Amino acid sequence: MQAFLLRAPSWVIGVLSGGLFAVLFVVAWGPDTRLGFVVITALVAGAIFGTTLALATRASRREQLRALEEVPLADWKAVRRAAWRGPVPAEPASRAAALDLANRMFARAHRFRILIYIVFSVNLVLAIVQLVVNDQRWHIITLVLWVIALASHWYSLRRLQTRIALLDGRAT
Repeated sequence: MQAFLLRAPSWVIGVLSGGLFAVLFVVAWGPDTRLGFVVITALVAGAIFGTTLALATRASRREQLRALEEVPLADWKAVRRAAWRGPVPAEPASRAAALDLANRMFARAHRFRILIYIVFSVNLVLAIVQLVVNDQRWHIITLVLWVIALASHWYSLRRLQTRIALLDGRAT
């Protein structure tokens, strides 16, 4: 399934993700409102979400395909896992592909790190303001989620650096 999604055209990604979003939107909205209004709103929101996701992931999927082009399709899952975690592949072609994929993942995350830190930090500040101003305790959830998002991005950069060194043979 991962190989199918990785090789799928952008419109397929958009239709699949937008359709799933629309279905979840209808289910989450609930049966209390007019069904026609909910379905039309869900279809519009799903189209926007699907288009956005398809366009946002297109470059990343293309980079992953370039890194995996020399590896047989049967080994793609192991190579993708090795780029992030798990055992280092013994086969030189798989190891080189995992290293290339990890380098591409790191370069992409590193290239957007400042923007990600700014956006996540602004949202964290907004969550704090909402917690103080509205005095609704559920804003603690958004605050915690933005802290986790910031920490997760910082951690992923460090983890990828370590993984690249391990795949390259520089670390033990």
